[in-house]
Amino acid sequence: MYFPQKLQEIIANLKTIMNLIMTSNSELVKHRFANELIRCCGSHFKTIPSNEQFARDLYTSSKYQLKVSREAVRKWFKGETFPDLDYFLYLLEWLKLDISKIFPEEVSNDPKNYRCIFRA
Repeated sequence: MYFPQKLQEIIANLKTIMNLIMTSNSELVKHRFANELIRCCGSHFKTIPSNEQFARDLYTSSKYQLKVSREAVRKWFKGETFPDLDYFLYLLEWLKLDISKIFPEEVSNDPKNYRCIFRA
């Protein structure tokens, strides 16, 4: 099956991210994700928003209006859960999360695969 080059890159990036999520220590990844989320919120919002504000801003800023509960946001910030892939991908782009801070060992082992998750 033929896919345009851009779509092929997106599919490859999704496979890479899924592989990272599936093969990493989940508790450690959730903790790293929470730390990176807090760090980037400080840059994006200039302060850590309330869970409700974050959920609302996520919804209004996303092209596909990603709905998330404030309880889910609370769990992300506390490192209790990791977002679903569609939310994770959007958060990477929206807040400019650094994937190398969430998956440092994997990225450092093969940096060429992770240098750009999103290409314009």
